[in-house]
Amino acid sequence: MEKQLYEIETIQNYIRGKMRKSEFWLGRLIDTDDAAKRSGVAETVLAKAREKHEEAHVLWEWWTAENSDGFHNPELTRETLATSISASKEGVTLLNKAMAGYPSIDRKQ
Repeated sequence: MEKQLYEIETIQNYIRGKMRKSEFWLGRLIDTDDAAKRSGVAETVLAKAREKHEEAHVLWEWWTAENSDGFHNPELTRETLATSISASKEGVTLLNKAMAGYPSIDRKQ
């Protein structure tokens, strides 16, 4: 019984860590979106970043609403949260490039 309890706690702790990392990047995307708006990034770019936020948020929310901390399907949990993190990072990158004035990214004139 001690071994089984250890395995459950190990999986849950790992998944909780992934959830926190996903939350971090979601927060970073929200903060970067605010900065991009203030710096005059075009609405078309902001909309693309918001699509990434929606994707990342739904994938994160799926596991925060599930009460076993991913224990019943740890592989899918890791995969889903990794995709959430990637989507947030893509949104942050898109906005940072737009704020830096990359020529291929729209900015308000």
